[in-house]
Amino acid sequence: MNASDNRFIALFYRIILFCSFSSKCCSAIFNITSSQALSQGQTLVSFNQVFELGFFSPNNSANKYVGIWYKQISPLAVVWVANRDNPLTVADSPPRLTIGSNGNLELLDRNNNSVWSTNVQIQSNNSSVAILSDYGNLILKYGTQYLWESFKHPGNTFLPGAELGFNVKTGESFVLTSWKSNSDPSVGKFTVGISKVKPPQAVIWINGSTPLWRSGPWAKTKFTGIPDMDTSYGSFFNMVEDTEEGTILLQYNWDYNNSDMMVENLFITSKERIDMMQLSDNSRDTLQFSKQHDPSELPSFDFGTILHVTNNFSSTNKLGQGGFGSVYKGKLPDGREIAVKRLSSSSGQGTEEFKNELILISKLQHRNLVRLLGCCIEKEEKLLVYEFMQNKSLDNFIFDPRGREQLNWGTRVNIILGVARGLLYLHRDSSLRVIHRDLKASNILLDEKMNPKISDFGLARIFEGTLDLANTRRVVGTLGYMSPEYAMGGVFSEKSDVFSFGVLILEIVSGKKNSNFHYYEKPLSLIAHAWQLWSDNRGLEFVDDALGGSCSASEAIRCVHVGLLCVQDHTTDRPSMADVVFMLSNETNRPQPIQPIFTLQSSPISQKAATTSSGNEATISMIEGR
Repeated sequence: MNASDNRFIALFYRIILFCSFSSKCCSAIFNITSSQALSQGQTLVSFNQVFELGFFSPNNSANKYVGIWYKQISPLAVVWVANRDNPLTVADSPPRLTIGSNGNLELLDRNNNSVWSTNVQIQSNNSSVAILSDYGNLILKYGTQYLWESFKHPGNTFLPGAELGFNVKTGESFVLTSWKSNSDPSVGKFTVGISKVKPPQAVIWINGSTPLWRSGPWAKTKFTGIPDMDTSYGSFFNMVEDTEEGTILLQYNWDYNNSDMMVENLFITSKERIDMMQLSDNSRDTLQFSKQHDPSELPSFDFGTILHVTNNFSSTNKLGQGGFGSVYKGKLPDGREIAVKRLSSSSGQGTEEFKNELILISKLQHRNLVRLLGCCIEKEEKLLVYEFMQNKSLDNFIFDPRGREQLNWGTRVNIILGVARGLLYLHRDSSLRVIHRDLKASNILLDEKMNPKISDFGLARIFEGTLDLANTRRVVGTLGYMSPEYAMGGVFSEKSDVFSFGVLILEIVSGKKNSNFHYYEKPLSLIAHAWQLWSDNRGLEFVDDALGGSCSASEAIRCVHVGLLCVQDHTTDRPSMADVVFMLSNETNRPQPIQPIFTLQSSPISQKAATTSSGNEATISMIEGR
């Protein structure tokens, strides 16, 4: 299986996990009747102005189509096309979409020839009406009777409220089919649907018949072959079998009243777009980013603008300081608040880290990763522009006596799960396999709703192909969070990040910092302390006193248990992030952790390391690996 195949396997993971879409402004109508046609320059708009339908030319091609897109999102991202295999040309203009004399919705060219039609038998003739629902469903109706709907004729996008599946009695199949390219929405060679076996499973076919990927059987709430499909995502999906009708349908349900996640992380800070729900043969452009991504394609900010919005990098706008330089708050003319990372000219290793972060973050997009908006490179100045996180970083809360009181148990669990999902995306769900190498509380940023976002990818590394671990003679990271094999031997892998995440869980649960933890003046690490209480069946005593006993005992024990599994000395004993997300989200049997031996406080690593100050943390800058 080649890299192209893997991209399409990754596609359906994202079909299960996310959705996305777009916008355009025209004069609007709210229905199409025999006396009110839709003309070029007009759009049919849903009642609450969520979706609109109109004429468009993909990538400014010479062909014209009728399509549906999200009204409030830009750039335009079409989610359904009527005449995808029969485009209009310049010679066909101006076209009209109207109710014909037989009651069907028809697309007519300038000579009133039918280019596309709903093509159903209708007795009501021209009394039918076409409307667009707030779920993106184009409906032809007569009174309350639905005569035809686009949800029964899917394109390349799985919309909330839609269904995939089949009807054994009628022989109908409801499948997604890829576009041939970004400029050509005609049916491509890839298809996503539900297989006609029991129990049903999702399948990606190539050329209509050859299976390329299977999801594994449906098991009540999820596909067994997709371990990342945890309970929160799984709750959006339901498999319904109606023996009387002869249908098996995968239903995609979404609460539009609570849909922040739907639009939050769908578009990169460049001309390229990640649309997790769209299936295209040209997948690098429509589904994922290209590995040949040019950093120059990132939006470039004018240095004078950055100076103005940060008040000339004034101390009052300063948010923080690191080994790379400083971070400043700013507000763009359009009202968006930003965080500007300014590379220090005296930082010897900063240039390399700047380039690394610029390339990596521009290629990654997830609701639990901080979003890069653009960059600015002018002479000696190198700046990264990020979305602003109102609540700054986790360490400002968890290690501060007053801050900890603001983190109730529910918020802490949400932070733990959010970071876990972000790491899982880096390790397995993005088209790049990324090892962060510096996961810690100060690199977890919190938005206005206290949702976590992993930041600072200056030290991150990409793993190519089947490579599972690597060795470096330049060990970089933060004491207290580094795994034994990395700190002592320079060996890093996904399991290095898992170790750091385990430390982070223990810190969030306890409200104590691993690197400077003391137990009655004894040289006992936070990890060792957690193990001691766990092994004595006193795990609840590890929970932060600031919670006042308000936490869920079972959830607290589960978090401590998973944390101890993550910080085990040997990489083979640590779970993968997919396992971690599953264990954190479900009450299930978990393996017993092994007593940890290695602690950074007593390790010779602390005597060998050349360290630089980064806040209150010691960051290793150079160690000779074994």
